[in-house]
Order: sequence, then C-alpha cells, then structure tokens
Amino acid sequence: MEIRQAYQNEAQEIAPLVHEAVGDIADELANSQDKRKVRDLLANLIKREGTRVGHTFIDVVEVNGVIGGIAVSYSGKVLEAANKPTFGFLRRYHDGTPKAIQKNVLPLLQAKEAEEDEYYLDALAVDPKFRGQGLGTALIKHVQEKARKKGFSKASLLVEHGNIGAYRLYKKIGYKVAGKVSMKDMLFTKLIKTL
Repeated sequence: MEIRQAYQNEAQEIAPLVHEAVGDIADELANSQDKRKVRDLLANLIKREGTRVGHTFIDVVEVNGVIGGIAVSYSGKVLEAANKPTFGFLRRYHDGTPKAIQKNVLPLLQAKEAEEDEYYLDALAVDPKFRGQGLGTALIKHVQEKARKKGFSKASLLVEHGNIGAYRLYKKIGYKVAGKVSMKDMLFTKLIKTL
C-alpha cells in the first residue's frame, strides 16, 4: 500500500471515487443524475489545479499499482480561494445559465464547511473491491499527519445526516461533533478532531 498525491492524468480513474464520496453534491453541481455526465464534470475539475477537487488536493492509496481509494483535503484557509476556480469552471460548464448556477452551484459553494484554523477532509472513498483492508483508515491518518506537518492542531470533516456508518467510524477514531452545516437541502454533521 502506497499513499501519494494524485496525478492530473488520473482524473478519469479518480472521478468515480470522488463521485461516490460527494454523491448528491456532484449531481447538483452537474445538474444531472447521469453518472457519466457527472463523472466527466468531476474529471474536468480534478484536472484543474486549485479547484475544490483539483488533483493537487487529492491523495490516492495504491494497492499493487491500482488506485484503491482517495482523500480530498486542504486547509480551511484555501476553501474560499478554491471556490473561485471551481465556480468559474461551473459557470462556463452551465454556459452562464443563471438558473442552474443560482439553484445548484451557489448554495453549495457558499456553505461554511471549515474554519481557517482547520485542516479539512472534504471527501474520502475506498473502491468496493478494496474495502475492509484498512485503506480508508490509512488515508485518514495520512491526512491528519499532513495537517500536523502544516501546523494545524485540528482536522475537520462533514458527515451527511443519516450516514451512521461513517459517523460511528469518525467518532471511534476521536472526532467530536462540532455542529451542523446545511448545503442547499442537505444536512451534514460537522466533526472535529484535535491533533
């Protein structure tokens, strides 16, 4: 098992894992339920540096040369800055259609997901073929270590309301409830861990 930063040319391979991690949010951003369309949108965002899911913010875990999971993480300080190229791309993607942007994009990008003093785990997914092998835990530990090395004393993440399995996992490894975050019509529990 090896954890490393994602490469730009892996965008198509990574997109399904990002889609699995963010689910309805990606569907809303693409204004579509078509998996191929949503994943193409995500692949384009992954290829671009500085977007919320840009390859420079993604770590992958490889098992025998195969990507088995991903973690998208960054400093809470860059959240607003990362929203700008993300919004710019999505505005072009929707051809400037005010209705799609107003209805889907803005409510999601305007949510306050992380504070500046937090290192934010935006997305985490493990390919079903690799589940139960500790890849998710390894990615979480890797992200926490990155946060420590960058001088952060807190790691944060959101768990979608009703995702009991993820909630239990994060509580078990030391995350504590810090509040609620609403994005459009979706409710999330914010969890923080002191590093």
